[in-house]
Amino acid sequence: MIGMAILVILAGAIISAVFVGRNLSESNIYQNTSFTVAQGYVEQIRSIEYVLLTNASDAYERNKAAINAWSVIPNDAYLTNSIARKIMLETKSIDVSATGVASSIEMEAAAPLYVGAWVERNVLIDVQDIGEETQRELVMPMRFKVEMNDLSDGSEEVDALEITLTYQYQIKIRGNQTWYEDKLRFVHCNAPTF
Repeated sequence: MIGMAILVILAGAIISAVFVGRNLSESNIYQNTSFTVAQGYVEQIRSIEYVLLTNASDAYERNKAAINAWSVIPNDAYLTNSIARKIMLETKSIDVSATGVASSIEMEAAAPLYVGAWVERNVLIDVQDIGEETQRELVMPMRFKVEMNDLSDGSEEVDALEITLTYQYQIKIRGNQTWYEDKLRFVHCNAPTF
């Protein structure tokens, strides 16, 4: 009896450790994927001309009250909203199909970011084969917001912007949904590159 009790306790501890390990590995996949997607947006923002970034930042400052009233704006808000068009940064992303069935061809689609406004995306984590030629996409909801701070004081020869990309990502493990937030910060200069 004592041996059986010890065996049950050990089995319970091992099973608990396996579940904790699996939850940690799944959350690491979500965290690493969100960082990789955010880093991809940072690289795209770095390639945008300085004058376009300052124009978007100036438009945000002029329309700050209206933009701060938005919660999450649609991906294609620039098509119908003149303010969104002015604060838009042209970036792209891999499109997650609307049908929930994985596309055999990955398609880059317009996925603009907006200065001072949150935009939501569904990021592809995995494609699960359900069987009988049926697939299901496992997606992670993410939100992105770009903020800019002008570092130029007028006395320097080079103008610079500090750009912060704030991103939120949702982890859904075993039915529990939790939002996490992180930031990437970098400086973009108006200096010629050779």
